[in-house]
Amino acid sequence: MKHLELENPDCRGILKTGKPYSICIGAGICNSIMPDWKELTFEVLKETVNPSLTIAEFDTLYYNLGWSLDSILQGSLNYVQENGGNIDTFNELIQQKLYSKITDNAARYNLDSKLHRFISDPFQRNSSDIIEIYNFFNNEYGNSSLFQLSKFLIESREKGNPPTAIITFNADVLLHSLLTLIQLKDTFDKTGKTNSADFYYKAVHHIIESDGHKIPIFHVHGSIVPFSGKRDARQNLVFQETSYHEVSGSTHSWQQIIFQYYALRNRIIFIGLSMSDPNIRRWLAHVHSVLNRDILHLTGKEEKSASHIWITPKSISVTEQKFKKLGLYHLGVKVGEIENWTKLYSGLSNLIS
Repeated sequence: MKHLELENPDCRGILKTGKPYSICIGAGICNSIMPDWKELTFEVLKETVNPSLTIAEFDTLYYNLGWSLDSILQGSLNYVQENGGNIDTFNELIQQKLYSKITDNAARYNLDSKLHRFISDPFQRNSSDIIEIYNFFNNEYGNSSLFQLSKFLIESREKGNPPTAIITFNADVLLHSLLTLIQLKDTFDKTGKTNSADFYYKAVHHIIESDGHKIPIFHVHGSIVPFSGKRDARQNLVFQETSYHEVSGSTHSWQQIIFQYYALRNRIIFIGLSMSDPNIRRWLAHVHSVLNRDILHLTGKEEKSASHIWITPKSISVTEQKFKKLGLYHLGVKVGEIENWTKLYSGLSNLIS
């Protein structure tokens, strides 16, 4: 199975025919905007267990223990609970550390409070705030994967070929916030007001929540915002080890049902994920087995379907490129390479052109 080069003319329009597509995103789309998994774990451990902990000491600890980051976060939660705190105390700390980078950056523009309010509830706003916050995102993060993906999602909807759904494993709500912000800004530019914006996407934070006939953004690992409210599902957060065990130990979790439904019915485009999560790999393996069994039953031929695409920067060696393919083939996933992350928008646009 050949890898794909997403900007290549050979890939032009491949999402316009065949199965519809969905997009699945991970923390990588917020690189430079939010702390990565390791940075977040270090900050939480430092805040809870050892305020004098250095990054060098943390790296040594992480290497020597050989534990996963969710296991280390579990240790931090255990410490909080042993010292009179609870899961709410811990989640509040997660919220603070998760949004710390973008908050500090917004504070340089005296926008931190306005940004917090907008992220927590983008439907309570005034026009001047919208312009300020949009300019902040555009100036600071205009080349980020998050901004490029948001731009693509809006344009794909306007061109009549959007994804059927977005599945996010991120606890932050920045993707939906930015999509909403861009549409508010576009509406303001056209009408001078923001109250007539027709939003294309709807964040779904709870099992019982409707998508309102919009394109859903499923927060399958929960969500958390600075000011708790409807956009906050911190009770469903999956950070520490016990929360992962709860998901992986259930055969009918909401996360699994949503993911496997779209993996069976759609092609999934993976963005900002390392593809190392054991739950995702297990769910994909099951879906791949079911699809191949159906193909054999209907055609009498053993064919290995591989309709999903993992977007990743160009490999640094032939060996790396080959191993990416070999490590995902049994999951029904093709490798789709872009030159670098600044080419995400152009690569995605080529797939629907």
